[in-house]
Amino acid sequence: LVCAPELENAPLFQKYLASIDRSEQRTIDFLVGLNQKLQGDIRYLIRMEPGVQTPEETLKKASGSCRDSGWLLVELLIRHELMEGFRFDGVRIFNPHNSVLDLADLQRRHDAAQ
Repeated sequence: LVCAPELENAPLFQKYLASIDRSEQRTIDFLVGLNQKLQGDIRYLIRMEPGVQTPEETLKKASGSCRDSGWLLVELLIRHELMEGFRFDGVRIFNPHNSVLDLADLQRRHDAAQ
């Protein structure tokens, strides 16, 4: 699964991907470390504009909404091969276990909780 093939030529994304610790570790430790890295590198902000920034744009601005950081995380995980077998239709991510992650629904739930 490659959701955004243009990221293969995105310099900031490629640099960030290369900076991820790829040493042998438990999956949970890897995920916690990557989340901590993103939290430290990407400033959270509330964006009212519709849509999701590209991972390259999020890295360039060093800021984004939860959906922007989430999309960056998904793209990093795909290229780290932790999301092997997942499919993406532009709105939802389907995992091999047939459950669906609806990005728009997640954003609505987050906004309602604020």
